[in-house]
Amino acid sequence: MKLSNAQRTFAFSVAAILMATYQLSPLPAWACAAEATGSFGYSSNTGATSVTVCAKSVTATRTVSTTTKEPAAKAPAAKAPEAKAPVSKPAPKPSPAPAKVVSLLSPIKKGVPVSLQKPEPKPAPKPAPKPVAAPATPKAVASSSSGVSISTASEEVSFSPAPVLVSSSAGKAKVSQPVGFWANASTHFKSGILLGKVTDVRFTPVQTSWITDQGQSGVGASISLAFENEGSVEVAATVTYSVSYQIAGASGWVSSGDIAVSDSVVVMIEDSSEPSPIVVVPPAKVVRLVGENCHSRATAFGCRP
Repeated sequence: MKLSNAQRTFAFSVAAILMATYQLSPLPAWACAAEATGSFGYSSNTGATSVTVCAKSVTATRTVSTTTKEPAAKAPAAKAPEAKAPVSKPAPKPSPAPAKVVSLLSPIKKGVPVSLQKPEPKPAPKPAPKPVAAPATPKAVASSSSGVSISTASEEVSFSPAPVLVSSSAGKAKVSQPVGFWANASTHFKSGILLGKVTDVRFTPVQTSWITDQGQSGVGASISLAFENEGSVEVAATVTYSVSYQIAGASGWVSSGDIAVSDSVVVMIEDSSEPSPIVVVPPAKVVRLVGENCHSRATAFGCRP
């Protein structure tokens, strides 16, 4: 199927966009990187809410490998059969001339008596073949070689400070009435394991800052504020922690920057201009010295106030 120029241009554009997106996609990365100048190195990276401690170890291991080599078996050389000299048979001796027959009184048998005949030669026995020794088995030769293998390990662990809690002396207050506020910030520790080593992180509060949505502010572990406007007021505290860490057997305490942790509380402020209720106090009784009965004669001495 043939593509038109417009379709071909569109296909090339889509391919270019996909390739650019693949190249620009973020690759997973560690929070911090440590360089091992010797066999162990460490570092840290402090962010807005946590600190990450990382470590790297380099281990060199000497390896010795032994290899057994089997020597090549040599084929036994074929021996040419030895030529045996033919055994010469003794030439037959000429038989003696027949003796003349002598006519005796008693006839005798012709020929040489058996007792006078020479024994026939027996054939010589063939020599037994000599045993051939089996070829010796070649022994294995062991050879050894040594080398150094280097292994690298990296690890990281993160720590966060404890949350901050802000408290107030009263949930409600009148206008211009002082209210006390404080935060529970204190020095505390977090622990973890980094490449098999115990790692401790220390968070030390160095400053606590206060601010309200009515414009008041202050600094200190605790503060007292008075508000001039009624309604709800949010009071926020920001605790700044100094961060340091140590790795057991590898380092002392190492400073790693600061982390700020915040919290807030809401207080209701009421109007203090409301009229106070009128309290009627009855008059106290008074004893007076009078000249006559004041009920019958009001103008008598001591009757008038």
